[in-house]
Amino acid sequence: MQYELIKKLGSGKFGDVYLCFNSELKCEVAVKIIELMNKFDSLPSDLLREISILKDSKHENILSSLLDVCVSGEKIYLIFEALDIELGDYIVEETPSMHMIKVCAVLYIVLYGILSGLKHLHENGIIHRDLCPTNILLDRDRKVKIADFGLARYSSDSHERYTHTDCTYEYTSPEQLLSAPYSFPIDIWAVGCIFAQMVKGGDTLLMYNRELAAVASISRVFGTPHEKTWPGGLAQEVLQLDSVGLDLLSKLLALDPQKRITAEDALKHPFFNDL
Repeated sequence: MQYELIKKLGSGKFGDVYLCFNSELKCEVAVKIIELMNKFDSLPSDLLREISILKDSKHENILSSLLDVCVSGEKIYLIFEALDIELGDYIVEETPSMHMIKVCAVLYIVLYGILSGLKHLHENGIIHRDLCPTNILLDRDRKVKIADFGLARYSSDSHERYTHTDCTYEYTSPEQLLSAPYSFPIDIWAVGCIFAQMVKGGDTLLMYNRELAAVASISRVFGTPHEKTWPGGLAQEVLQLDSVGLDLLSKLLALDPQKRITAEDALKHPFFNDL
């Protein structure tokens, strides 16, 4: 093959992802390698769904440019454009050394890009189901690309029951944790968690532990707490945010998914007036 391995980038649901150099095109690409049990195996249905979703997700803020598909023996190679850095690494490596004004400018641009890509997905009936900083990539111009659609599903507007997914818990919505029916608002919750993490300079807003199962059981029987009976302390977690930013964050992280803001409405929020 005309691809020279540079380094491993990470692992997805179906296989590992590597940064490679394409000797014919003279550029770097990301290569996802899927291994079949034997050469007579058919493609997993989830992988076929991922490829189908990628074809339906053409947008400047979505990593949907599947450049090529190669089959060699018992391995399948999906070739994508290579981007510069994961959002998680960018938050940890770059924001601490930035001036606060520059941090705010980057935050606006990144958050707006995530919501723009998400709006496109939801308008096309697609739930990502695993939004987290490692699945959001930035190019050298800091343009956002939502990536890794291994857990994505087509959905209607109604809340449905899906099989349990091995998603990233720190960005998982309450309805998912409670095994309740869910729909597009789970992605909005994840965006809220990412927003808060950017504001906090890398620290996640939520930390889950073994007590979660007990809390989930109580909530399942007695219902979930609300602001009147159990006032929250979100503002104390993100002291860097002004009242406008806090308003957007609280709407992204509304406990009731029916009251959670949509991606379309979030893009119209006054928080983005200066963009």
